[in-house]
Formats: sequence, structure tokens, C-alpha cells
Amino acid sequence: MGENLIYTLNARDNILPEIIRERLTPARMMHEIQAWREELVSILKSKGIKYNDLKKALVPSTDKKEIALLFDSTMVESSWYGRAISEQLIPLFPKESTHSILQGDLLDHGNPDGLYRAFEASAILTRNVTFRHHTQFFAVYINNLTDKMATELVSGLTAYEPFVGFSDMTYMSRFKLFLSTSLVNCCIKHKGIVLQEHEPDRSNSEDVNMCGWAFEESGYVCKSIADPLPGLLLSYKIERPYFGGKEKDAEISLNAVSPVPTDVSNLDVIVAEEKLKYLREKKAGSLAHAGLTNVSVEELKKAISAKLASNYIYSMSFDEEHGVTKFHIVLEFLGQKGKASRHLLALEYIADKKAVRLITFF
Repeated sequence: MGENLIYTLNARDNILPEIIRERLTPARMMHEIQAWREELVSILKSKGIKYNDLKKALVPSTDKKEIALLFDSTMVESSWYGRAISEQLIPLFPKESTHSILQGDLLDHGNPDGLYRAFEASAILTRNVTFRHHTQFFAVYINNLTDKMATELVSGLTAYEPFVGFSDMTYMSRFKLFLSTSLVNCCIKHKGIVLQEHEPDRSNSEDVNMCGWAFEESGYVCKSIADPLPGLLLSYKIERPYFGGKEKDAEISLNAVSPVPTDVSNLDVIVAEEKLKYLREKKAGSLAHAGLTNVSVEELKKAISAKLASNYIYSMSFDEEHGVTKFHIVLEFLGQKGKASRHLLALEYIADKKAVRLITFF
């Protein structure tokens, strides 16, 4: 694992990288992003946290679940309903688990009927509830959950009156799209540590529970890092369709490891016949789950190209000795019997050809 590896870069919800990029050459921008990484790794180390240990909280998993827990804030007696909800929720987490936690009120962005239909289609309600207005609902979004963890979170909240239900957010849906534009990162829970962001003018020698949730009451130690590093490099992005021409997230993420970035949606995809033969022999199960058992080279290239144009990139790294730049993408396919599945693909970026080469498919 290279020292330049970056699990995720959030240029989607943070305008700072795009502003800086306008004033720097791509090569200088790459240097700047890598400097952010080095500073972050150093600060994490000073707080007893290894950057590599946070991968599961930052990169979508192919074998774990994501859920949104839904609460009716009008049923919470305290006006600080996030804190009140956390008192019920935090004790339910296993101490050894690692997750990103996002939270916020539902927002309709001028489309209340669309949000209502998305909510109705995806939410599994645990009690009768009347949808009066979108802002009555507060959501807590959690990634990297086993089936058992997700079940225990829901069952542990069932008796709590403001808890009205949940939604499985593992795969793309219209409700997931709404949540991606509504919720903000609260923290990373890593075993017994809760990692948050604090004000830019506060020293990194300090640690603050900025969101005020009831972490300490459940035995967690709160650590925090000054803005903007956590927002840039420790923010989990709820995936949504890529809005071409508007979001530069993937291109700037590629710039983290390449001085010659480009729009990933325009990249050619290279799949060698030998590679497909290898996948059929060694990764037959993954191909079958994705519904690609009998796929041809051209069909696989088209599938990757179509997905690449609407996705995010993760685990970006470069090997200076061999001149290889790599990144991962997590793709969804409708596979056997129409069942959705997630798959991780490793790709090599070939700048002079404006192409990516498939390395492997999990």
C-alpha cells in the first residue's frame, strides 16, 4: 500500500478543491492534495489513529449494508432532537466496529412530491406515521454494517417512540439520491474513538465533541481535527448518479494521484482477452453475481464505461517506480434473478491514452 494512497477525496460537497484548482497547474494541485494527506496522516497518528484503519468508513463496501434510520423529530421532547436520539442510538453500536455516520433533516429541494414518493417507496415503517412535512423527519445514515448489526440497531430502537422506521440504502434509489443531498457527515466511529471536525482556528492538540451527541456517556473517546482536512479526506459520500458537467469530484480525485487528470466519463476502457479469461477462471463467482457470466470483452468494456461515467473513484494511488496510477470504483449490477450486487473494480489510469485498463473484478 503506497504512502500516497488516498481513500476518498470529497470535492462534491466541498468547493475548496475546485477553487484552489483554478489557481494551480494540475501538477501543483496534485502536490497540494498529497500535502493534505501527509498532514492528515500525521495528525491522526498524534491522536492514536492509523489512516489505513479508516478505509471501511470511507469506501463503500461490496459485502456490507448501509441504512438510514428515520425519526419523527416532532415526537422528540427536546428541541435538540439529534442529541436526544443519540442517547438511544449510540449504546447500540458494537464497540469494535467502524462506520461513517451522517445525519440531518430530510430536504425536498423544491420537489416535495418527489421526496414523498421516494420516502414511501423505500421506507420500512415500524409504526404508523403521518407525513405532514419533510422536515419533520430526521435521518441517521450509517455505512459498513453487517446484517446482524443493522437488525440490532432497528430492534434496539423499536420501543423508542420517535423512531418510525428505516430504509436499506445499500443500493441506489431515489430516496438515496435525496439523502445524498440532505445529510452531512457527523463523525467516524472507529472502535472506541469518535472522530469529528472542529473549527479551523482551534488547535489540533485539542479534541472537541462538536456535534454534542452522547458519545462519552457510552464510553467513547472523542477526537477532532481542524477544518478543512476532515471535510476533504474523511467524508463519506453517499453515492448518487453523476451530474456530468456540474460535478468535478472524480476528476479532482484523479488529480490526487496524477498530474494529468481528465473527465473519467470520457476515458476509453481497455479489457484484454487474457484478462477476461483470467476473470472467468478465478472470479467466476463475482461475474455470476453481476450477471456477466457469458460477457464478451466488448460487452464488459461497455458495462464498465457506462458505470464509470456515473460513479465515484476511491483508493487512488500511484507507483512512481513503475509509473502506474490506479484507483477503484464500486459498481452496481442487476445480476442473478434481478438481484442487485456491488462489485469492486481496480483500474489503471493511462494518461497518455486517456484510458483505463481493467486490473481485476471482485
